[in-house]
Amino acid sequence: EDASYYRVSDCTWSWSVAYGFGGSGQGGTAYAPYGFWVRCVGFNNYQAGLDLLDHDAYTDVQQSGIIYCTLYRNARYMGSSGGSGSGGSGAASWDGQLYIDGGHDIFLWGNHVYNAGVQANANPTNGISISSEHQSKPTYNIDARRNRVYDIPGYGISISKGGDWPALTNGTPTTGNIFYNNTVLRGSSGYGGAFYAAGLGTSTKTIFKGNILYRTAGNYPLVMWNSASTGMASSTTESDYNLYYDPNKTKLFSTGDGGASYTNQTLAEWQSATGLDTNSIQTNPYLISTNFSSQDA
Repeated sequence: EDASYYRVSDCTWSWSVAYGFGGSGQGGTAYAPYGFWVRCVGFNNYQAGLDLLDHDAYTDVQQSGIIYCTLYRNARYMGSSGGSGSGGSGAASWDGQLYIDGGHDIFLWGNHVYNAGVQANANPTNGISISSEHQSKPTYNIDARRNRVYDIPGYGISISKGGDWPALTNGTPTTGNIFYNNTVLRGSSGYGGAFYAAGLGTSTKTIFKGNILYRTAGNYPLVMWNSASTGMASSTTESDYNLYYDPNKTKLFSTGDGGASYTNQTLAEWQSATGLDTNSIQTNPYLISTNFSSQDA
């Protein structure tokens, strides 16, 4: 979709191989401002299920919204040999199923992102990704509230610069983003945790409050910020009143990039090291269901 002042509502799209509509392998791609995607469903797409893309000279993504959309089994496979949403060869994509790649003043409310499946190779799929691949197109003022993310082999929510690849240095830092009352259930044993942050700008802080991050499997920390870039710290982030839980671990936080060298921390150690999460807790949220495919859950 490349027209200003547009609305896409109550639609379903699924392209299991090379191309969806509007982008190279994306389920849906928007380049223009003032657009809304409402109650849409995108699944089995080659790369991102829905991508707001503002990293070229001709794009202008702003004042847009994605509301009550469902995205699943997207961004499954990439590589020269291609693939499909349900199988195929080539490395899996880091693209989030819901991918904000540049742009500003965008809200993501009440969306349901799940079931990315098991990656074919080393690069797992993230759930919601906030990023910018263009050095002159910053991403800022992204407002994400009451989204549900689960069954993701990568990170449930990721904020980074340099595309969605951890530790890359191209791209522009993201600033002023808001994450309120999101629930991330990270049940896969693959790479990644519930939340990842790198390349955060200091001009306007990212706010991360009232979220539930719940991990039931895997060896990676629940929350990770990249020490090779600017991640979660009191200079870049206001993080508080969150609930963190992993029944198998006490050290849920990391001050590394997930590579050969990183330090895992308890909530108390994290609070002391970062100055964040003063009022956050580490306890079982007692979810009535971990099947988030139901709106009632």
